[in-house]
Amino acid sequence: MPGPDPIPFLKMHGCANDYLFLDAIEHPDLADISAKIVRAMCHRRTGLGADGVIILTRDAGTWSARVVNADGSDGGMCGNGLRCAARLLQDHHGAPSDFEVRMGGRTIAARVGHDVVSLAMGRVRLGATPMGIDMDILGAGGGEPLYTLEGLRIGFGDIGNPHMVILSDSEPTEADLARFGPRYERRPAFPQGMNVHLVHIKTPLQIVMRSHERGAGPTQACGSGACVVAALLVAAGLASSNVEVRVPGGVLHVRVEEDANCTLTGPVAYVCEGTFLQ
Repeated sequence: MPGPDPIPFLKMHGCANDYLFLDAIEHPDLADISAKIVRAMCHRRTGLGADGVIILTRDAGTWSARVVNADGSDGGMCGNGLRCAARLLQDHHGAPSDFEVRMGGRTIAARVGHDVVSLAMGRVRLGATPMGIDMDILGAGGGEPLYTLEGLRIGFGDIGNPHMVILSDSEPTEADLARFGPRYERRPAFPQGMNVHLVHIKTPLQIVMRSHERGAGPTQACGSGACVVAALLVAAGLASSNVEVRVPGGVLHVRVEEDANCTLTGPVAYVCEGTFLQ
């Protein structure tokens, strides 16, 4: 008896933040892939291994990309994944070097180079209040954009997905991330869950970041997180408006403009393509 149809995929990464891409432009049936299959594909032991799946569609001339986390939940926004998607859409579907793509309710302008892609990510909404976070539940003190929680200096921002930033006096380690990431990913005060970032400011021009993403766990990079971190630090007077964000998987560059509008730039790379046997 024949098994389920194999699923064609293409794998890419941006600073080792890796995603499996499903082309629902060519294969419309892939647009509604189940969370169960996403979990199977992303499993790093028994599947292909990835931080998530990104589904590409086009409707009435509009390019769109939808990110699903490795655990099958909705990712909302994904800066590194969208940078990879922009390159893929140019290479495989003839998108121009400058074009717009929808993700997470935002229309984002992409500029595609040979191995570097920039995205005009839009405005970061800073602070707990715009995100609907009840600081009384957390027992946090201080005021926007920085708070004090359990002895930590923290901040919040939303760029299509929610982020919590923890400032560190030294470069964060894997052990630090393992300690704080799961602790703050899920809290009663965070009904949407939380992407958690540990950040050390080396200079106003360079910061070091480690990320624990909701639905994926520790990742090598987080593009949307880099934007939130940069915007937060600029608002707090702690960083330059052009900042280098060093992550375990490489280097991202963020430019913060007026009203916390961010441009994200970094490398993209192809890994492999094939079919996943369900």
